[in-house]
Amino acid sequence: MVKIIKEDLDIEEALKKKLEFICSFCNTKCEIKKGSIRTIERTNLSYIEPHRIIIKDITFLAFNYETNIYIENLSNKILIKDLNIIYLFTNKNIITLISLTHNYVLNFIH
Repeated sequence: MVKIIKEDLDIEEALKKKLEFICSFCNTKCEIKKGSIRTIERTNLSYIEPHRIIIKDITFLAFNYETNIYIENLSNKILIKDLNIIYLFTNKNIITLISLTHNYVLNFIH
């Protein structure tokens, strides 16, 4: 019988502080769900489940010590260091993120 071992991961403190700062600046709240490592016993197979950050019903995925944050799934990524989120809103399945550092708008249609 296959046994899967689940180990919770603590979120990196710098990542948590940055997310909390962005949310307080935008006057919104975020819900952070810790990721985990799932290992199949007696094998070398492991899966790292990312941390889930939920802001205004939009799920962002983040890994510890990673430079990217992902929107909804692992195919839509944004560099954390280049993007300061000011406004986050949805309009008919379009997520718009405005960046201060590069003054451009990224639209992700899902």
